[in-house]
Amino acid sequence: MINNKYKGDDSTSKDSVNTTSTDQKQINSREDSRSISFAIEDIRRSGFHEHNLLIYSDLPSFRQIYSQCTKQALENNEIVFLATTYDSFDRIEDTLKSKGISVDNEKKDGNLIIVDAVGTYQVDTYGALKLGRSLAMRATREGKAGVFNMSDLGSFFLSESIDTLIEYEQSLPKKWISSLMPYVPIIKATLTHLAMSSRERCSTVTIVLSELRIEADGSK
Repeated sequence: MINNKYKGDDSTSKDSVNTTSTDQKQINSREDSRSISFAIEDIRRSGFHEHNLLIYSDLPSFRQIYSQCTKQALENNEIVFLATTYDSFDRIEDTLKSKGISVDNEKKDGNLIIVDAVGTYQVDTYGALKLGRSLAMRATREGKAGVFNMSDLGSFFLSESIDTLIEYEQSLPKKWISSLMPYVPIIKATLTHLAMSSRERCSTVTIVLSELRIEADGSK
């Protein structure tokens, strides 16, 4: 896995690192919490046929989002499929357990599937898509509400496969099968880095991804 090679900020977003007063930091913290809550609510309101994008500011925020969404999805009788780029499997499982999720039981019952996004996307670009469709068919057979999927696209940036990412996203349908709800998370820093290295390629990626519904720090 490439997960441990990530050198980004694991505690706070860049924008929140400052020398403001304690009162101001508390205000910023409350605003961040509200933004995360709004994002979670919006994600869970999405339809199963939608193909959506989530741009998150830092890993702690993303952990709050995917763990709470996973909890709600499992409680709604959905299968959860997570593809991770930056967090190890152990870190994800610990985060989910902190929300009261019985990870071992959910995995054993086939309700929770966690895979390495690097292996899933970089070995077979359509690997996550194939697995998602397979799980959607199983969900229908077993009478599940559907499949909630978060597959992080960071591996495309880590492996410098931006052209492949563009081709992949352009090839996907705008509407998916009715029982699959795919979200594709991207950490904001990767887009910033791409903009600094190549304005043209960043513009192309932005145009491609702008066709998706964007949940960026609680806004669209």
